[in-house]
Amino acid sequence: MNNQELATSFFQALQYRFNCLLETRFFYSRFWMSYLIFFSVCLSLFFSFPRLDYTFIHQGDWEIIQKQAYSLIDSSIFDKVPHDQHAAKRFYRITLPLLVRFFHLNITGMLLLQFVLTVLNYYLLARFIFKTTANKFITAYLLLASALVFSFRLGFNEMWGHFDILPLVLITISLSFRNSFTVFLSVFFACWSDERAILASLVTALFWYQQDEKISSRPLLAAIGALGLYVVLRLTIRSVTGYETPMQGFGVGPECLIYTLPIFIPNLLQSLEGFWILVLLYLYTLTLQNKKILLYGTLALLLATLAGSLMVYDIFRSLAYLTPFVYLCLPALKAQLNEKLCFIILLCCLVYPSNPLLMNDNLMVSGNLAIYEIGRMIMK
Repeated sequence: MNNQELATSFFQALQYRFNCLLETRFFYSRFWMSYLIFFSVCLSLFFSFPRLDYTFIHQGDWEIIQKQAYSLIDSSIFDKVPHDQHAAKRFYRITLPLLVRFFHLNITGMLLLQFVLTVLNYYLLARFIFKTTANKFITAYLLLASALVFSFRLGFNEMWGHFDILPLVLITISLSFRNSFTVFLSVFFACWSDERAILASLVTALFWYQQDEKISSRPLLAAIGALGLYVVLRLTIRSVTGYETPMQGFGVGPECLIYTLPIFIPNLLQSLEGFWILVLLYLYTLTLQNKKILLYGTLALLLATLAGSLMVYDIFRSLAYLTPFVYLCLPALKAQLNEKLCFIILLCCLVYPSNPLLMNDNLMVSGNLAIYEIGRMIMK
């Protein structure tokens, strides 16, 4: 038996064992998806447990969010915030303050909400995959793979108060439900959560164009309408308040290239890990099918997201906004998706953990190996 045959035999045996485990431990129950989601959450937390000893909770944006909750477009609460600081950008990010005000949340409540939204994100992903493929094994492989990717679980251990999981969940909702009103509201409030959601919302528009392949698609028009209304309202608020969002300073602008270019490739791989296989296969399929609008549209949005990520210090958070492309790819690749391919994606995510083990305290990512973090907390 040569090396290739040996590797193939080992791969098949590994997949067979894993399939048996899934069938005996998960698929026997009608609640199999709930069990898988729970296991995925545990897997994610094992590889990236929150760093609870961080002072980020006290140094982050939480206090300004709570103040903003009761004076949504009052720019005076930002008077003492230096214009070049990240917190100054929160003036136009009002979706979270709305939730804080409605549910009367404190910092602990916001952290719990962040955790719940991340679990919801897993549910929406599992639901989307199974609805697309009707295959439990493919759903399990890709869901478990997502538990190992930073972009799908950043809400579990992001302690600064950036709350990127909120716009990402809203964009996921806009991709998961065909109802035009749902698409409109989710895109609209996603844009009011973070400006990076604007590009992600264009992925939503491209997704619904792909579903119907016509401009008159109602969900597509709803997404475009939400973006249009957001732009009009934002310009109106800016003209009334005179508040300008800082475009440079504190880790934003071309000066960030000195920092981001050397770490771009590792962060690019980390952003989607094995899911990059789907993106590349999707682009190749569009090329073969000569679907130029989808091909050029996808490439343009990919390049715009990557370019925007290079212009900010927290490049890893910006690259998390690539996750909507996974939803764009899955329906188009329905014919090519099989258990073997998805198992390879899972293995790729497993061999390239999104957080290096035993990270030092100077790195911005706030998750680490659970055994190490829990042990460190006990020893203190």
